[in-house]
Amino acid sequence: MDSDDLRHICYRCGGSCQGPGAPVEDAGVSALVAHAAALGIPDPIADGRLRTIGGRCVFLQQDNLCALHLTWGEAAKPAYCRAFPRVTHGATTGLDPGCLTGFLTENEPFTDPLGGVLRDSIELALGRLVQAPAAPGTPPLPVAAWMTRALPDVLDAVLHASTAPGLRARLRHLALLRAAGAPRWPALPPATTAHALDVARRMAGLALVRRDPERVALDTLRGAALCAWADGSLHRFAPALAAWTRLQRAGPLLDVLDRPLDA
Repeated sequence: MDSDDLRHICYRCGGSCQGPGAPVEDAGVSALVAHAAALGIPDPIADGRLRTIGGRCVFLQQDNLCALHLTWGEAAKPAYCRAFPRVTHGATTGLDPGCLTGFLTENEPFTDPLGGVLRDSIELALGRLVQAPAAPGTPPLPVAAWMTRALPDVLDAVLHASTAPGLRARLRHLALLRAAGAPRWPALPPATTAHALDVARRMAGLALVRRDPERVALDTLRGAALCAWADGSLHRFAPALAAWTRLQRAGPLLDVLDRPLDA
């Protein structure tokens, strides 16, 4: 599918400009430095990425608009920023599920990169990935045990003060799980289940985390299970899962997810 065929509407939430800074291609460094100097922004690039302060890009204004775009137009932004949330991996193009409002836009279905593993329900997909049975509304035992055991470390990672405020806000309600008992959720709206599985397909199929696609799908669905446990309504679930997918790529949450499931 051509990237121009992907339907996406930007709601200017500023979410794409929060979290890890966008990569900057070498050819654009000098122009970015000059633009930053004109805006009174020192050292706009750090380690090959746009510098962030408190998880926010240095060019992101308080109104969540990009100072580069507003002053010089879209062409002044790095290629990654201009393309987001469109991602191409090999011959596959799709929308990055880390867009916090992407669920509001209808998109084409994304092929399961794991041969049909990601289908039917969150519980069954998790069960296939860890080779354990699962009942409706309850994750398979290994995942349920992990959710209970790892919950304090997960919450510390996603709600840490260093986490970008726009991502932290979408995940703040997960703190209620501290007193929620055993992991489970009531019947989820069909749209919620479909969205969760689509996000897992995109995370694995677009290689948005540099690790085994099966593990990427498992990590994504572990986040989906936590988000469903906290609130399964699509308009609360989808932005939370989007924030999770951003945080599962690097930093403290990835460190927690890297641990063996039974650790």
